[in-house]
Amino acid sequence: DLPNYKHLPRGASHITEQGAAKAAQSLGIDFTRAVVRWEIKQGRSVPVEGGILIASEHMSVMKDALAEQHDLEAEKKHEKRYKQVLNLWKRLGQHLMTRSMIDNMSKGVYQEKK
Repeated sequence: DLPNYKHLPRGASHITEQGAAKAAQSLGIDFTRAVVRWEIKQGRSVPVEGGILIASEHMSVMKDALAEQHDLEAEKKHEKRYKQVLNLWKRLGQHLMTRSMIDNMSKGVYQEKK
């Protein structure tokens, strides 16, 4: 339970970044999830987790791993957006071709290829 940083154990570091647990697990670093407060839901006290706790000596390795993980996620988002933009251009081209064919058909200019 970490209501504030005075309750942080000696030799431990609190990491609140998203994906910290995944990075620590992939690196084989022992960690525990940090309970930062309690909420009452349906008449029961439920812990609210906010980050992880790791040993302070692993902090530099974790920072590097988190930076690398964020870079990979940013690259994946960029690639996904790039594919979406290409798909939109493709759809626009198809729409313009279809519209051109319809306009030509309405003018009687369109001839089917044999």
